[in-house]
Amino acid sequence: MLPSLTTLDLSWCELQDFAESLTINFTSLSVLDLSYNNFNTAIPCWLFNITTLQRVNLQRSEIKGSLPEVSRGSLCNLRTLDLSLNAINGKIKGFIDALGGCGNNTLDYLDLSSNNLQRKLPDSLGNLKYLSILRLAQNSFSGSLPRSIGNLSNLVMLDLSLNFMNGAIVESIGQLTRIATLNLYGNTWEGTITENHFRNLSRLSIFALSSIGKSVVFNLNPDWVPSFSLYEIAISNCQLGPRFPTWLRTQVDAFEIILSGAGISDIIPVWFWNLTSRLWWVDLLDNQFRGKLPGSVSFEFDNITGAWVDLGFNRLEGSIPLWPNARHLSLRNNLFSGLIPSNIG
Repeated sequence: MLPSLTTLDLSWCELQDFAESLTINFTSLSVLDLSYNNFNTAIPCWLFNITTLQRVNLQRSEIKGSLPEVSRGSLCNLRTLDLSLNAINGKIKGFIDALGGCGNNTLDYLDLSSNNLQRKLPDSLGNLKYLSILRLAQNSFSGSLPRSIGNLSNLVMLDLSLNFMNGAIVESIGQLTRIATLNLYGNTWEGTITENHFRNLSRLSIFALSSIGKSVVFNLNPDWVPSFSLYEIAISNCQLGPRFPTWLRTQVDAFEIILSGAGISDIIPVWFWNLTSRLWWVDLLDNQFRGKLPGSVSFEFDNITGAWVDLGFNRLEGSIPLWPNARHLSLRNNLFSGLIPSNIG
């Protein structure tokens, strides 16, 4: 028995196996860090029966198998849980049910990213009302978001990128009043996005969304003025056009704009190029943009001079522009004419 031990850090110790049973009674243990080891086995049931645990880190420890069965009430003190970068598989419903089964649960950080977790996200996810960080990226989750996601009023980051999520994106996502990062990139979403999805997202600073075959359609009023000011905007393979989205005019703090494969067949407005004093990444690849490009554009972000610009696979015409501040400039597959400027390099 170790009645006084509150923190146990065995990270980077090249541990290769869990004990089959717990022979030590950790009556006060609140912090357990077993990250960066080589367990090559599943998480034993006894680990999550240590009811005093508040912080658990098993990141990149070569854990495999499914999540253990956890009895309701055993993890009521848990505040942070990191199981990322492992090979955990199966569904998470029972595990999330147990985490949310505590009336006084205080879990505020949950990272299950980079595993092989599957199936739908359970409705009980909405019971984790103190969550501020939820990372579920790079798994095999499918289905739509549960409507209960809107109950997570303390959520600051939601990362669901690189999964197999499908179906419509629920409007209750617009209830996440504290959300700053919303990453839904690399899924197979479908349906319509309206102003209701952004209704209360005044703190949103990073937004990323992509689908396949433009199965997500943005239906936004041309006069809509969003309450947020984004730093990073990434919308790919969604039907954002055919008109250039006028709401972007308000995003004067953006330093990265990706609108690739967005179904836009329009002239790039003059005001867009006025945003470039902060932009260091512009990707308008694979649309139907037409018209001429301005002869001079200044890309400069703080002390970083230069930008990555991709305008390929459009219908832009006229002479090839000379933009000395562009560090990478791709104009492939357009309708430009005339000579290549001799001082372009």
